[in-house]
Amino acid sequence: VKISNILEAGERNLIRNLQEFNRAAKQIDPTKDPIELIKEIKRNHPTAESLFSDTQNMLIEIRQFLIESEFVSVPSDVIPKVVPTPKAFRQWAFAAMNTPGALEKKATESYYYITPPDEDWTEEEQEDWLQTFNYPGLLDISVHEAFPGHFLHNLHNQRTKMLVAKLFGAYHFWEGYALYVEEAMWEHGFQKGDYKYRMAQLVETLLRNVRLICSIKLHTDPSFTVEDAIQMFMDKVYMGRKPAESEAKRGTYDPGYLNYALGKLMIEKLRADYKKEKGSAFNLKSFHDELLSYGATPVPILRKFMLNNDDHTLF
Repeated sequence: VKISNILEAGERNLIRNLQEFNRAAKQIDPTKDPIELIKEIKRNHPTAESLFSDTQNMLIEIRQFLIESEFVSVPSDVIPKVVPTPKAFRQWAFAAMNTPGALEKKATESYYYITPPDEDWTEEEQEDWLQTFNYPGLLDISVHEAFPGHFLHNLHNQRTKMLVAKLFGAYHFWEGYALYVEEAMWEHGFQKGDYKYRMAQLVETLLRNVRLICSIKLHTDPSFTVEDAIQMFMDKVYMGRKPAESEAKRGTYDPGYLNYALGKLMIEKLRADYKKEKGSAFNLKSFHDELLSYGATPVPILRKFMLNNDDHTLF
């Protein structure tokens, strides 16, 4: 696959998701500009003090939906602990999941890290940062990081019978799967009818679309600058300046963050092909359980395991 093909696929998906974003906005209030609506949504966020307890409570709600809706198997009663990101790592991420290794027997706790605003920032900068954790957006971030995203994926990975799958994994599957479930959960009825949630969820998807585009352009297009990337995050993802700078700078040292959107597109194509082969026998929970039973295997290899006829079209 050529880099240019990946860029084109990412740009097409960005356009699609911007259209979905505008449709969701019209469901809320057709008289308001979508940017005005997302700004209203972002203003409804936890305080720096309640951020962690609010997030912890969300995990219980999401986990129960998975069980009741039969989205995927939940093989454990354990729920990760929501804690502040260690200070040494706060410049790298807004939120992250830290799970034990697949062979770990002693240090078995899982931690869901949330990065609070820095006390040394201006009041405006702190507000920009907290708006990233607006309540609908925080719920979607928790879908990505915990249930049924990274944390649940790790629970399945610990139970795989293949040692190589426990020890090695593809970046595009780990992050692509966690992004994939954000959209798949909405399709499955999570927060049905709540278009504020839909808009917040799409903002997270747009973020990954722009990561893909900026990742490629920052490293292949000499005319595309970090400032251009910052502006794209602000324009297409409706970010404040401070978080947009963080995202753009990450693209300079982690070009692999294009794998979020790329992996999602590949898993969606795999599901479509799998569903076509299964026909009326297709079951979403069975698909997800089988998908996770291989650990974080690269999707091109997964296609050979899960499909009878692989057309080699990845997205």
